[in-house]
Amino acid sequence: PYPARELRGVTFDMATGAPLELKDIAVVDEEFIAKVMQGDFKAISPNVPRYDVVRTPARLAKELMRGNFYLTNDKMVIIAEVNHAMGDYVYFEVPYSDIADKIKREHPIWKKIINN
Repeated sequence: PYPARELRGVTFDMATGAPLELKDIAVVDEEFIAKVMQGDFKAISPNVPRYDVVRTPARLAKELMRGNFYLTNDKMVIIAEVNHAMGDYVYFEVPYSDIADKIKREHPIWKKIINN
């Protein structure tokens, strides 16, 4: 009934070609979720305050389990869906330095990102 914009992030294991889940490369616990909630918040609409999008850690945890994230050279970007009136999606940019203790450094993907 109305247009929708989507933003999807998919991170692949280049050795297997399989999509990675967040839990494969990071310890996703309450502390991790709290750090994500403190990350740099971005919304399509400037009128969308952070507290309207993620009211509780449980809501963000649900979004994290959907696996909608991608990695850059210096941060993890986590995308959360919101209703159409709020712009369809928002995202959190979390520098690796903020989640350093949650990164599963033994996973090969981090050798390509963090060690460069």
